[in-house]
Amino acid sequence: MRKWFFLLPISLILGGIVWQPIAGSGSPEHLFLRKEIRDREGRVIFRMERRYRLYYTGELPPPEALRPFLRKIESSDGPPYLLAEGLSPGEVTRFAGLSGVLAEEYWAPRFTSGPAFASLLRRILPRIPPSAIPRLALDWDAQEVLYRALRKDLKRGGKLGGGVVDLATGEVYALVNLPDDAPGLLLTALYPPVRDLSRAKVFGERTGIELRDSPGIYWPSGEILATPLQLVRALAERVCGRAPRLHLFKTPRSAFCYSGDRKFRTEYTYRDRNRWLWLRIWPQRRPRFAIVLAGEDVSPPREGFLEALYRVLYRWLPGGTPGEKRFRGFPDLRGLTLRAALERLPRKGLRIEFEGVGRVVRQWPRPGTPWKEVKTCKLYLDDET
Repeated sequence: MRKWFFLLPISLILGGIVWQPIAGSGSPEHLFLRKEIRDREGRVIFRMERRYRLYYTGELPPPEALRPFLRKIESSDGPPYLLAEGLSPGEVTRFAGLSGVLAEEYWAPRFTSGPAFASLLRRILPRIPPSAIPRLALDWDAQEVLYRALRKDLKRGGKLGGGVVDLATGEVYALVNLPDDAPGLLLTALYPPVRDLSRAKVFGERTGIELRDSPGIYWPSGEILATPLQLVRALAERVCGRAPRLHLFKTPRSAFCYSGDRKFRTEYTYRDRNRWLWLRIWPQRRPRFAIVLAGEDVSPPREGFLEALYRVLYRWLPGGTPGEKRFRGFPDLRGLTLRAALERLPRKGLRIEFEGVGRVVRQWPRPGTPWKEVKTCKLYLDDET
């Protein structure tokens, strides 16, 4: 009887695939990591996905189905032989029933929105409350436009940062820091705080975006002695009459800046040796957003990207703003099934290509591209299961 008792687990391993989740997979922290994180429009920008490592614990030579992994087996010191990792549930089922095959389950992060969000999300994920599935204030399009523009102008050894903030609500629609691996976010660390607070009005509190920040002093007449995001708060106080708390989470309520027809200076520029900061409020009438860029050892980006950014931000204006041009163009197809995406495209005069199955996760051209510039459409789909 004892003999069979010890042989039972061995027979389970050698008789076929054994699903072996990693240690701690049932912990509250791990359950939280399985949740999705979405942008302000509800599009998934991050999720934890189930993945598998495949091992072979049997005798050599391996079964015919494992011959593609023969080099890995031969280069290993001995069993268990690591055959592959990062396999999806669908991929690992191909090896079900093979003697001596062990599948180890684990969870891996996937930034479905690409590199524009990856570095920022890595910093804020540990600080997101585990009590809810959050929807961030970040907008996929605004973040990507800003990331690509700054990435294009980044030079070796230089630093660039940028952000888009709603002046009324304090919601951060985009926040970029380059290079991706730079410690801390440039937007909250470019300008050091002033320690002598005795002769000036103190302005600035913690921004609430769960990233490093510090109090500073702001003189509207010129010199800046505050962090860039604090400058945005100070500007919001002048334009809207109050300084909102900046945050990365979408608020259930909506607020607007009732500035009437008052005229404001719409552009600010500050320079300090090899560092600079540029800030613009938009639209010119009844301003809603603050666009802020900061850099060190690099020239300011060309303003051509602003047109693309305005196209993105325009749809968030309440009913459009008088005197501002309304932007229209190629639709945003992300999140749609292939069939739903094709129904939104013209049937003639457009060449359509697609890769993958599932829902649209990437598209070219970008949403808002003028139709006269569109000849070919490429859709990249992925299975969300």
